[in-house]
Amino acid sequence: MPVEKGNKIKIEYKAMFENGDIFDSSKDFEFEVGSGNVIKGVDNAVVGMERGEEKTLIIKPEEAYGQHQEKYVIEIPKGQIKGDIKEGMVIKSSTGLIGKVIKIDSDTIKVDFNHPLSGKTLKFWIKIVDYQ
Repeated sequence: MPVEKGNKIKIEYKAMFENGDIFDSSKDFEFEVGSGNVIKGVDNAVVGMERGEEKTLIIKPEEAYGQHQEKYVIEIPKGQIKGDIKEGMVIKSSTGLIGKVIKIDSDTIKVDFNHPLSGKTLKFWIKIVDYQ
């Protein structure tokens, strides 16, 4: 019987950039299909697969972490950020958002709050280990 939405499944996977560089992997990752706990491209791809089946996917940004959006790149007055800030640093806002410092001017700091993988096409190799 193939994997269906609502199944709890265990997969093995390798997540890669388009050039094949691996940025994440697991031999024991579990999630409920259709619950929204993984990116849409993986969630949709496992439906219909069988135990032991393997698949390589190319996942466009819309099915992964979305397109990079300029509205999430924000200039913050320097005085609002405490500590020694440098370009490339990752900071956390008072509301819990994570952003990367991309530019520092005399009065402002530009921070990108997009997901680091937004705008990227990703490649995934997945194998169905088990499901119920």
